[in-house]
Amino acid sequence: MGILFELPKKNWLLFFSLMVIVGCSSKKQQEPVSFNEKNVNEVSVLLDADSSNTIAQPAWIKSVSDGFLIYDIGLNKISKFDLQGHKLLSFGRKGRGPGEFLSVGGFWMFNDTYLVYDINSLKLITYDSTGNLITDIPLQHADLPEIHSNIEAITPKQFVMPSAGKDGTLLALVNTASGNIHYFGKAVSKEYTPSYGDKMEKAISEGKIPSFYRNSVLLSHNQTGIFVFQETTALLQKYSLSGKLIWQKNVKIPAIAGLIKHVIKENRKRIKEGKFPLDYSYADAISANKEGVAVMLHMPKSQPVTIAWVPNDGEQITVITYPAIKFVNPTLRLLRFALSDSSYVLFSSTLGGKIYKAYWPER
Repeated sequence: MGILFELPKKNWLLFFSLMVIVGCSSKKQQEPVSFNEKNVNEVSVLLDADSSNTIAQPAWIKSVSDGFLIYDIGLNKISKFDLQGHKLLSFGRKGRGPGEFLSVGGFWMFNDTYLVYDINSLKLITYDSTGNLITDIPLQHADLPEIHSNIEAITPKQFVMPSAGKDGTLLALVNTASGNIHYFGKAVSKEYTPSYGDKMEKAISEGKIPSFYRNSVLLSHNQTGIFVFQETTALLQKYSLSGKLIWQKNVKIPAIAGLIKHVIKENRKRIKEGKFPLDYSYADAISANKEGVAVMLHMPKSQPVTIAWVPNDGEQITVITYPAIKFVNPTLRLLRFALSDSSYVLFSSTLGGKIYKAYWPER
């Protein structure tokens, strides 16, 4: 039996009004994500380190018009392959000199040139069509936000990156030719916690998500706009190439709904034990093609590789699973993917030393 109580008559109308508002608000907050489901079993191994010396530990992967690019952390090379797995080109090497890189955080092909982002050396490197160095572009700009491992090049002279919550923004659009920086988007957290040090450890030990992580995003783009996945909210946004919000969509499907709460609890233990914290992220990777954007969700260990697909208009979500592709180490989850503009998707397994080619149904 519930608790009985009395209210003055003049307060009953206010009481019922508040109950309606609270009820509608709760319903809105708990509204489930609506999506279509597809299962794909058409998967083949395109390259295998056990049978080919062209790859060792393929990490980042990106589709281009006539094949794909990979950065191999085992070979310390960026290589280009055709769609049959034949190597066409390799360039770059590890080091601190011109045209050398220490840790690749991204690479892109623009017409007949290649652009590479070196996280540790804080520079962009441009190469010509044959892999020869054109120039290094330092990124040690006084007004630039703290450099993240995740940037997305829009053109050879322009890239977007997280803004570290500067002035309440989420992103920064940087022009390396003019030095101009345009801040846009709404920050998840207006506070700023460094990605290292006592302040971050204190926040984690108190069961909080440091703002450095709360403002973390995954980035991709196509000719229609910039796609941004907020890692701690599972909110997928699309901005114009000039930084105007076009749409946003919640992609937190039921299978990943409790993920961040689990990470918060686990990281409190890890900080006490002196271990490196887990990422606070609902997804592992993002990739766009000309028709839309796909996000590889951070699924529970028992679940298959799962991708949420949203077309350019943002009107629907399709969740696509690939049960034939396995994580070699479910904890590290070193798997990346790249959509082509045709009917396939590529996966690179760093620990497995494999490149998979799979059917992509959203064509």
